[in-house]
Amino acid sequence: MIRAKMRYNRKMINDKNAKQLEKTYTKDINEFWRILSKNRQIDKKIDIPLDKLHSEFEKMFNERVSTEGNQEDIEIKTKVKKYVEELKNFNEQYQVNEDIIDEIIKNLPNNKQCGKSGVKNEMLKYGRSPLLTKLVAIFISKIINQKTVPSNLSIGKITPILKNSTESNKSTSNIRPITISDTLSNIFEKYILYEINKTYKNDELQFGFKSKSSCNHAVITLKEALLWYKKKKKAVFSLAIDFSKAFDKIKRYRLFEKLMNIGLHPLIWLSIFN
Repeated sequence: MIRAKMRYNRKMINDKNAKQLEKTYTKDINEFWRILSKNRQIDKKIDIPLDKLHSEFEKMFNERVSTEGNQEDIEIKTKVKKYVEELKNFNEQYQVNEDIIDEIIKNLPNNKQCGKSGVKNEMLKYGRSPLLTKLVAIFISKIINQKTVPSNLSIGKITPILKNSTESNKSTSNIRPITISDTLSNIFEKYILYEINKTYKNDELQFGFKSKSSCNHAVITLKEALLWYKKKKKAVFSLAIDFSKAFDKIKRYRLFEKLMNIGLHPLIWLSIFN
């Protein structure tokens, strides 16, 4: 009797929370996702020795996918290396657009963790001035024109989090490393993205990693497609693929070839290649 009452109480609480969440969704979508994220927070602690985590992350961030035996990959690698040789005599200087740098600094998100330097987004954002913008632009110009990214900008603070709270907290395969980059590194990356977007156009059916697009758009598109086929009384089949460590397995030379093909400025291309 007591257990039945406890189950009933839990059900009532869950139903109340669900109704409140549904109401929030229609009124304030940002608040909806904030509540949902809070409810999903994991209290389970990671129980893996620090040296083991260090070894695993070092391997993860330094291993490269082997392309041996794949003729197409070998040809792409040769093509990219040839392009690097051709650019050795490229003497043109690149001029950074200060207006874009100013816009990037202005739109830096608040309440984010800072990287290795200890400089927070708010320090640059609220200390923004023509002089600061010019100094950041000069810094990025130096990186691009000297074709080398400073090693310090490649250093990030790594925070391990559990992928799945229902699985083991002692397995490195259940750990996702979240890297916090330095603020200047983030500005540099956003500037490169600005340059890439000058010529690159996303597929209209891509929803992730795309400006003014989110999971909501993917859900709505899927739902509308299902409703359309249901209305036509046709069968619907759905396939979902989750690639394990997909980002870590990207073939770098293929990625750099794509950046070559979209016409990214040679000096910017070289600075991130080197």
